[in-house]
Amino acid sequence: MSTTAVHRDAVPHLPLTEPTEVNRRIRIAINDDHQWLGIPGRRAKIDFTIDTTDPRVKPKWVIANEVREFLLAQGTPELWAYYGAYDHVALMQLWGSMVKRPSGVPMWTHDLKQLHEQAGHPKLPGQGNDTHDALADARWNRLAYANCEAALHFEQERPQ
Repeated sequence: MSTTAVHRDAVPHLPLTEPTEVNRRIRIAINDDHQWLGIPGRRAKIDFTIDTTDPRVKPKWVIANEVREFLLAQGTPELWAYYGAYDHVALMQLWGSMVKRPSGVPMWTHDLKQLHEQAGHPKLPGQGNDTHDALADARWNRLAYANCEAALHFEQERPQ
């Protein structure tokens, strides 16, 4: 994700100490193609501070515990993601490293892109305008998986 996308799509939704000023500076940066106040060749610097008094802000250990509880709620999970290698690295960083992950949390995430390739590149569902919406991404992943699985079963059942 580009810095511009983070500033445009993520930062305005964060609980910030001075959201009006930050949002104004983001608009200037994006409108000027990341030129700070229109000075060519100078990149915009967007400084912001998370409001740690906001009740939505949680310490990393709380988030790690909540993620662990969610993942293990139904037994041993099977993780899937589209181009998810880095996502798995980021997930493991909740606990410090791969070897410190909670018992039952997988050491890898299955990759939908690999499954898509193995299935012969079946048509994948369109992605909506739900920019950086985790639930929308999860639903899309489920549909993509179903398309790939159907293509694999079709290949196995096809007469030779």
